[in-house]
Amino acid sequence: MGVVFDLIMADDTEVEKIVTFAPFPISDVISTKILDPVTLAKLQAITMRKTFEEIIAHYEVPIFEGDDGPWIYNVLNEFISNLIQLDDTELKRIAHDWTSTEEIQIRHLDGAFVEELVKDIYMLAVRTNFLKKKIFFKMLLIRTIDTLIARKRW
Repeated sequence: MGVVFDLIMADDTEVEKIVTFAPFPISDVISTKILDPVTLAKLQAITMRKTFEEIIAHYEVPIFEGDDGPWIYNVLNEFISNLIQLDDTELKRIAHDWTSTEEIQIRHLDGAFVEELVKDIYMLAVRTNFLKKKIFFKMLLIRTIDTLIARKRW
């Protein structure tokens, strides 16, 4: 059993769509298997120049949780605001610092992959800010997907 993590650009009225697995435009979603709450909180702490403990506390209580998922959280607006202010040099520094964390190193991810992921998150943040939406973080167990398919709810 694995876990899939998504960053989804939406507004508050679309949370039900996220919960029910409704499709979103591909440009509004970053789907990955590496952005667990700890890894995402590390990126946010680096970007916002805060402690990990300050950030991870935000992910203790989801805005939605099913018995077997999905678990949905708001991504901090302050993270989005800080991220969109960065230039290419600063984004590379953020990616480098994030690559140095234990969470990234244990996955053996190379710097180029991490830098590209940071750029993707940056672009999603820019679009989110422009469209005055939010970014939601969704976690889903793979077996939940299999169950939904079996029940034809997917």
